[in-house]
Order: sequence, then C-alpha cells, then structure tokens
Amino acid sequence: MVRFPTALVLFLALVLPLSLQAKAITALQAVEIAKRQVPTESQGKLIAIRGDRSESELTPETWHIVFYDDMASQNGRQITVTDHAVAGIREGYFDLGNLRLAAYKMEEIISPEKFKVDSDKALNILVATNRLQFYSLSSVLYTLERDSDLREAIWKLEIYVDDGTGKEKHIGYARISAENGRLVEMRFKPFVPKTDSDDKKK
Repeated sequence: MVRFPTALVLFLALVLPLSLQAKAITALQAVEIAKRQVPTESQGKLIAIRGDRSESELTPETWHIVFYDDMASQNGRQITVTDHAVAGIREGYFDLGNLRLAAYKMEEIISPEKFKVDSDKALNILVATNRLQFYSLSSVLYTLERDSDLREAIWKLEIYVDDGTGKEKHIGYARISAENGRLVEMRFKPFVPKTDSDDKKK
C-alpha cells in the first residue's frame, strides 16, 4: 500500500499537470461514463456513489454508481466503473454502507446540477483543515448519498492511515457537502505520537 504524507496531497492536486493527475478517475468522471448505461429518463436520477479504497491512489480506481430506475428491480441500477470503463451492471438495492431492506425512493435522488464538489475536491477540503497533518494517509473510502435531514448530497470520507508498522488503521471520517463544500462533520481519533517504549514493544 502506497502511503501519502497529508501535507503533500493538496499541494500535488494544485500544482501537478493535469496529464499526471489523470491516472485515477474521479466520481464525476465515473458518473458521466455510467450514465450511458442507463435509460435516458434515469440519467439524471443519481441515488448514491461508493468509491472503493485503492491500493495505489487516494482517489478510487473503482466507483459504484446507483441510479433510480423504476424499470429495474427495487428501482435500483448500479453501474460499476473501473479505470474509465464499465466493469459491471446490476439491478436491485445495494449495500453502500447501510443496511437496506426497501426499494429506492424518488426522494433519495440527488439533483445532478447541485452535485458540484467532486471526490478529489472533497479530499482537498478535508486536508486543508490540517486535522490530518500528523498522519500518513493510506486510503480513503468514499460514499455519497442524499442526507434526509439536511436535504442535500453529502460526501462521507472514511480515512485510513499507516499505523507505522506497514498496516492500515481507520481513524475516523468527515462529512462534506457535495453541493458547496461545507464541512458538515469531522470525527477523528486524536493523534498519538510513537514513543521509544512503543518501538521496544515490537
């Protein structure tokens, strides 16, 4: 697993040529590819997105995009996009981090015109807070859904870091508006620096 010092993440996203940043596909790019695989009337009816943790990038290589489609089982059609290509198409409801027993509903739809904060920008917003400055970021699990209370699309970024032994650990999450980039919530474990006694315990 490649480790990413958090101080570099925002800097690299801002200064690297676009040709070098284009390796990993972003959520909005994946949505544009996925839309071609659903009926025209469903292309503007985004329900949810999940970006799998990558072994080489902080931006996922694989995205699962769920559209509302009343002709599909449980009103859900999931398109999986990997490396700029469609990798799978399924119907039904899908576990995107929440237990689900009912069909998708119209009120869960995310308005495409309000989805303005892409996955990479959401991470940049989080990094810019300096809450992760002492950690070495390893991977990020992304989910996007419409918050029923806030009534807007919200990114949830689950953060994994290098624990200093070459293994990953989950330290918390942040929730960020996909409409305006507002930080809605952050919950992270306090950073505990390693000590000499920690090294002796190994």
